[in-house]
Amino acid sequence: MVIYVLHDGLHTRVGTVTGSSATVLFLPMRLLGHGREIELYGDAIGNEAYARTDILVVQPGQYIEWTLESDLRRSSVGVY
Repeated sequence: MVIYVLHDGLHTRVGTVTGSSATVLFLPMRLLGHGREIELYGDAIGNEAYARTDILVVQPGQYIEWTLESDLRRSSVGVY
């Protein structure tokens, strides 16, 4: 799955995650947007499936944990 950050009307690719694995991606401060509001978008490779989070408000030093399930509708996200 290709992971994008949606911020300030832009889509920025931040990495790729393979099935049944965990990946750590670091986001540059510039991707946090003006109001520190972002969305994550995951585009499945090889088919039309995708996952998208609600708007996330992220402060410097926080981390996002996005768990993508095989049924993408059951995915979950948290900001800590």
